[in-house]
Amino acid sequence: MIKRVYITDDYNVYHNITGDFGATYQEEMIINAPAHHLYEKNGFSCRDKKKLYYDNTGWADFLFFEKLLPNKEESMRNWDEQAEIIMTERFGKDTVIALATAENNIPYVRNVNAYYENGVFYIITYALSNKMKQITENPTVAITGEWFTAHGEGINLGFFGKSDNAKVAGKLRTAFAEWIDNGHNDFSDENTIILCVKLTDAVLLSHGTRYEF
Repeated sequence: MIKRVYITDDYNVYHNITGDFGATYQEEMIINAPAHHLYEKNGFSCRDKKKLYYDNTGWADFLFFEKLLPNKEESMRNWDEQAEIIMTERFGKDTVIALATAENNIPYVRNVNAYYENGVFYIITYALSNKMKQITENPTVAITGEWFTAHGEGINLGFFGKSDNAKVAGKLRTAFAEWIDNGHNDFSDENTIILCVKLTDAVLLSHGTRYEF
């Protein structure tokens, strides 16, 4: 936001103009040294000098100071490499998360085993299950886990055993090694699929720090 504050040498503010430009501008008379130092101390930079006329000052030289302000939405989003490290430590293995879907404006939630990597959760499931029917109609899902909540897009990657899924399937076999071959899944059935949940927004909490994208 641009805010022009016209200040005389006795600090009398007598005019304000605001606009939505992502910066703050302040204008002061050159002889107002205390204000000059105050602006610089608070992150303003002198950008211009102009001669202006006002009734109570006459013609005088004014300095223009600028400070860029972060976009509010951008300032709230601080997902970085450290957040990815935490996500991998918590969820880059066999982990249980709650997966929520919706049908006819009614939410449905269930616990699933999942594996996380690079902004995506991978889940082994059945193509004819209720959750996949709901995701087919409405791919927007919600997830919650250990000090973590998110929304994402549910994507059916197809049969677990197809060649295109070999790399991901290999990682899931490693992550889910403790139970993957206990008979719960029929890997000869082409309805045994990989569900990919691509995150669209998320909040992660760790030791008092909030990470968000």
